[in-house]
Amino acid sequence: MRVIVIGGSGLIGSVIVHELIKSNVDVSVLDIVKPRFNVDYVFGDLNNVDDVASKIRGSDYVINAAQYYFNINAMKACLKAGVNYLDLGGLFWMTKRQLELNEDFEKEGLLALIGIGAEPGITNVVAQWLFRLHGTPRRIRIRDGWVSKSGRINWSPDTQLDELTMKAPVFENGEYRYCHPASRSEYVDFGIPIGRVTLT
Repeated sequence: MRVIVIGGSGLIGSVIVHELIKSNVDVSVLDIVKPRFNVDYVFGDLNNVDDVASKIRGSDYVINAAQYYFNINAMKACLKAGVNYLDLGGLFWMTKRQLELNEDFEKEGLLALIGIGAEPGITNVVAQWLFRLHGTPRRIRIRDGWVSKSGRINWSPDTQLDELTMKAPVFENGEYRYCHPASRSEYVDFGIPIGRVTLT
């Protein structure tokens, strides 16, 4: 199996690459920046869909860990190349645009699995596990959090800034409402080692 990680030189992408290497997967990085570690690398700029398509052709899967603004271009490159696509997600408005490509992927017999990062990815897996364990819930509230001991940013600063400045959809009582950033903050105690965190 051959996997190409777009954005594999970045914070999260490099972790994905290292995990694939540990699993003996044939992995390459496509990025505008060369990785600082030893892995097969090819320059690729998602502003040029045709060029990226030519470079990913022949791989089995592409995992897109690039900035979410480029998700549509990455998906279009995969369609052109005939490659299965996975990404870590994007904000709500981007996900809605990505879903418009569903029929194109189905027509080509390709997988397009979007949003498999923290939310909705891991949180949906946890929700499914709770459903199997306890049956149909009245409500599921999942919270995740961390404290950066190093003071380093853990994922894209651009995405974090977007999350802090753009309205976000909240699904309640069968419909979406858009809320201002940080307007629904709450305290959550995650216990040791994270402790009490303000989630916004």
